[in-house]
Formats: sequence, C-alpha cells, structure tokens
Amino acid sequence: MPIPRTIARLNRAGLNRLTRRFAGRIPPFTLVSHTGRASGKTYTVPLMAFRDGDRWVIALTYGETTDWQKNIQAGGPATITVRGVTMPITGLHTADRQDVVRTMPWIVHRILDLIGADRVAIVEVGAPGTPEAPTR
Repeated sequence: MPIPRTIARLNRAGLNRLTRRFAGRIPPFTLVSHTGRASGKTYTVPLMAFRDGDRWVIALTYGETTDWQKNIQAGGPATITVRGVTMPITGLHTADRQDVVRTMPWIVHRILDLIGADRVAIVEVGAPGTPEAPTR
C-alpha cells in the first residue's frame, strides 16, 4: 500500500516547500511543473527521478492517482527540471518498478519495498527549449 494521502497533504504544506529550494539542481531531486486540469494553474512538485536513457523514472509513492500524474496524462503542458535544465514532458506512462530495477539505487528499492510502492511513472522528455508536444 503506497503512502497515505494524509501524509501527501502534510508534505505539500511543509516538506515540499523546503525541497523546492534545491530540487531541480541537486540530483536525484527534480521539479515537475504541470497545469491543473480544471484550474488551469501551474503547479510545481519536487520529486525524485532517476535517469533511464532518454527518459526519467519516478516512483509512485502515493499510488497512481496523484494530481501531477493525472494532469500530465490529461495532456496539459508539463516540464521536468533536472540539474538546472528544463525539458518538456512529451509522454508519461506507468510500469512495474521491477521493469526498471537498474535505474534506482538499491537503498531506494528497499525503502519502496517497505512502503509497498511497486509502480513507477516513466517520463519521456523532449530536448531542452523545445515546445511541449504531449504524446499521451
């Protein structure tokens, strides 16, 4: 069972605010910016992402129903910032964590085992500076 939603709300109120200060510059922390499906507002979420060739793997620690994931899958514009470089997200799909086991350090896998997070988001990106072209 992934982390409860109450913890997600606490993270949004406190820990995310702190993490945003360095995420996007210090790996494995990244910033994912997305547009709300209903509000049209832009939101930025700090997440841990691990490179897998020309795509990024993000553990779905809160399950497969997070707002950032639903907004990207709905086709809204989205970007990921890694080491100070912002790239458009061109696709997102989910997979079993075991399919990408080599992309994450062993300690991350142990923590994900403990919390029961067995799904990941596979984020496909375009070249930096290119317009977003959702292909979901």
